[in-house]
Amino acid sequence: MLAAPLGGGGDINLSPTDGARASFIRRSACGASVNRDPSPVRAEILRDISREEVTRLTSELVKIPTVNPPGEERRICEFIASWLEKRGVAAELLEEVEGRTNVQAVVQGELPGGRTLVLNGHTDVVPVGNGWTKDPFGGRVEKGRVYGRGAADMKGGVASTMVAAAALHRHRKSLRGRLVLQAVADEEVGGQIGTGYLVRRGLRGDLAIVAEPTGLEVCVSHKGVVRFEVTTLGKSAHSSVPWEGRSAVLDMNVIVDALRAYGERLAKGRKHPLLGAPTVNVGVIQGGVAVNFVPDKCRIVAERRVVPPETVEEASRQVQKVVEDAAKKAGARYEMRFNSRSKTSDAGGEKAKVGVVLKAASEVIGRPAKAKGFLATCDARFLSNDAKIPSLVFGPGSLPKVHAPDEYVETKELEQAARVFALSFMYLQRVRPENEI
Repeated sequence: MLAAPLGGGGDINLSPTDGARASFIRRSACGASVNRDPSPVRAEILRDISREEVTRLTSELVKIPTVNPPGEERRICEFIASWLEKRGVAAELLEEVEGRTNVQAVVQGELPGGRTLVLNGHTDVVPVGNGWTKDPFGGRVEKGRVYGRGAADMKGGVASTMVAAAALHRHRKSLRGRLVLQAVADEEVGGQIGTGYLVRRGLRGDLAIVAEPTGLEVCVSHKGVVRFEVTTLGKSAHSSVPWEGRSAVLDMNVIVDALRAYGERLAKGRKHPLLGAPTVNVGVIQGGVAVNFVPDKCRIVAERRVVPPETVEEASRQVQKVVEDAAKKAGARYEMRFNSRSKTSDAGGEKAKVGVVLKAASEVIGRPAKAKGFLATCDARFLSNDAKIPSLVFGPGSLPKVHAPDEYVETKELEQAARVFALSFMYLQRVRPENEI
């Protein structure tokens, strides 16, 4: 199961804009209004977002390979910038590393004042892998689905943000506020030269939505992750006289068993209401060269998933202590290093801003939306922790369909996501400052 519902929720606090009286807000089970905004511009913007356009655009994006590594996002970013500029949306190409290109575009409402919404999506995709029955870069549209590597993760989400931005730009004279659209590099292997780079350039905003595939669930928090590797150092010998050596594999077995027991303790401990308990996984193990050798090296690569409010630093210290104690128990020599640390993200306390996206999703999808948790890790961590922008995860496609053969996204979800993005921008302008709530 992708997520669990958030208990409680609060009313959305809206203020009148453009001379219109704010609609009465009715509290629903999700804490979000399901009343519809009657303003004419709202209806016009929604009419401008068509399933045909966002489907065609998703297909075109899928046809441009951006497998990471190596990435090579420049070609797709040039396409995105050109597509936006043809529709009047100013866009720029930004690189920290040559060839690893990002697009940043801005839609500025022409009415005074307003808030900034950041829409973020990555253009890089994971390697193709085996088992495909369709061309992974064919962008095939069939029976209400777009197929291809990255269709769900997350070129469909990127296309939805682009179509929403174009629709908002066409009606900018009737809108207040600022939309920042980002199509970024490198998310699949860390994001430092993608969203991380754009944040370091000085990004500011009032709310961000990362268009990762959530099945159109509004996710207000996501897990962090600490990745590490351990190598045990033994002594080679012939297998007929194993006492002349020391098996690095048997030493590693003690460490792996300690990590298993550590994971079991975490599962029984404190749980996040949306994300559940922290977890441990040993994903890679390598050791030995032949059956008649006592192995002198064994290596594992593992990860510890982190849930708020704990930090990646706390998780790292715990993991290091588990490995250290296990190695001491076995009398093993070992080396350990941390490969990456990705922070958690949690916007659950931003009820008013979360509420505008819940309201938009409820209206577009036709059922009450509830706040959920995103069990993976994504670029929202840069936006929430470094840029200090409350960040949600919401987009077309679902996690079980990504990183798999014949990956696809539903065309209906593409259209719905684009409409939610557009309405979220409009409704964000009507949230009163916190000190007025």
